[in-house]
Amino acid sequence: MDVRGPGSALVERLLEESDKKGFLDPASVEAVSREFSIPASRAYSIAGQLEHFHFAPTPKGTTSVCAGPACELAGSADVASALKALPGANPIPLLGSPIWHTPVLAMVPGRRGSMPRRVGVEAASSMGDLQRSPLATSAEPAKELLTGSGELLGGLKRRRSAADYFKSDARRFANFMEQNTGAEVRSDIRSSRIVDTATGHEIADIIETLGRSEVAERMVVCDAGGREPENDAAPVLAWIDPMGVVEGMLLAAHASGAGRALLFVPHEHAGLRESFARALRDLESESLWPAVEVGMFSGPNFVPTDREIGIASLYGGLTLSEGATRASESRARLWGAHVLMSDPEAFLRLSRRASGGPKATAARIVSVGGRVKAPCVAEASLTATVGEFLGESTGGFPEGSVVKALHFGGVYGGPLRPVALNSRLRSLFGRLDGGGSGQILVIDRDTCMVRWSEYFSWLGERLCCGACVTGRLGPSYVRRLIRKITDGRGELADLEDIRATIELMKETALCPQGGRVLNPVLVCLENFSGEFEEHIIEKKCQAHVCWP
Repeated sequence: MDVRGPGSALVERLLEESDKKGFLDPASVEAVSREFSIPASRAYSIAGQLEHFHFAPTPKGTTSVCAGPACELAGSADVASALKALPGANPIPLLGSPIWHTPVLAMVPGRRGSMPRRVGVEAASSMGDLQRSPLATSAEPAKELLTGSGELLGGLKRRRSAADYFKSDARRFANFMEQNTGAEVRSDIRSSRIVDTATGHEIADIIETLGRSEVAERMVVCDAGGREPENDAAPVLAWIDPMGVVEGMLLAAHASGAGRALLFVPHEHAGLRESFARALRDLESESLWPAVEVGMFSGPNFVPTDREIGIASLYGGLTLSEGATRASESRARLWGAHVLMSDPEAFLRLSRRASGGPKATAARIVSVGGRVKAPCVAEASLTATVGEFLGESTGGFPEGSVVKALHFGGVYGGPLRPVALNSRLRSLFGRLDGGGSGQILVIDRDTCMVRWSEYFSWLGERLCCGACVTGRLGPSYVRRLIRKITDGRGELADLEDIRATIELMKETALCPQGGRVLNPVLVCLENFSGEFEEHIIEKKCQAHVCWP
């Protein structure tokens, strides 16, 4: 079912042309602009704000190294440094990994195109060694990531294909939808207390707001790509049960009176796109719930702005700055409809309600990385302590490792002191701005927390689209101040400048992401101020990274 917006076809064509050569040359942009009867400058303005697109061929031998937080802890910066010494390697940072939750990833050019590989520093001694490293595959991302006990959301433990679904479960869902009115479904969702993982608000509240909207058109959107560059559970959940995601979207649409549902699937995840495409073809042929029109839209996974603004902008054919301006006026105007947007976890929990699955909802899907024995995606009881959950799901910490911090909440969260191991997960979710992300990264004493905050200031530069002055200049200014501290030239007044800059960004950024993109730096400064002061006053680094 094709319900694509006016700009989605343009993005798809630009992606197709980019994939042919690895970049967009003037002839390709001109051909696409003629095809869509738009100025070439329009195509450039959209592609130019996305790091996925390049306008010149990348040098031969270029290798992209994952630069997400989990990969940073696992040593990707060391891999990038080693690659710089190789003739013609030209390492560039990669955000938006096509491989889910790989601790260190390099995209290595080879005979079969760009091959994703799990690598360590030792594998980067030569280009040949790097190309012989073990391949990382996204064919079955859940196979290695789910814990041994293995069931998620009260039953997900194996991949359920669309064919399996229509053989066994489709009629059950159709009967549920026919036998329950929208009001009855809303009441059932209210009793479930299911939480939208992106905002921390109950799905029932969002559905009721959507149902009361004065905007004539309503739409349900699922962001299957997740919010974290390489360490989010959403794509894994979507891969295990694509039809469960679609079911949940249809259920939310039925409860809110929405007539359309849209899946956003990152262009880089070819297997996931094909999986959903098959599911939607079967859905159309079976007429499972014809009252709701369902479609799929793909775009670059890395959207350097608030994800809803970014996806809606690409879907509507806008530049990111235009999308941010419209969103500040009205989200409904941005989409052309009042929208409920969430990720696969929330929709799969809704699907479980319709299937008569377990009613208990005091759990969250958590992605765990960093200094643990086995990175994983696991379901965590919110009544468990962080230490209990990590011990059960990952097997604990490597021998000799001493936990210095727990980075909670992903790229908008922040590092907490080790005492957080004794905290219950329920108390941590929502404590940090952006803490709705179910991500925990374990940091040991080999990591300098000042360097960790510097890394997030660098990441903030990459995540801001540049549409507003504070987003364009704030992260760079903070990074220069932190670099001054790690170079031994810092002053105590620099810490106040960092705090003031981050507060200014929160107050003046055009989009929500711009306001919270440096939240990890602020949280790090609050919880590990002693390390910052040691660097400034004593020229001392506990981790022996900045000084021996």
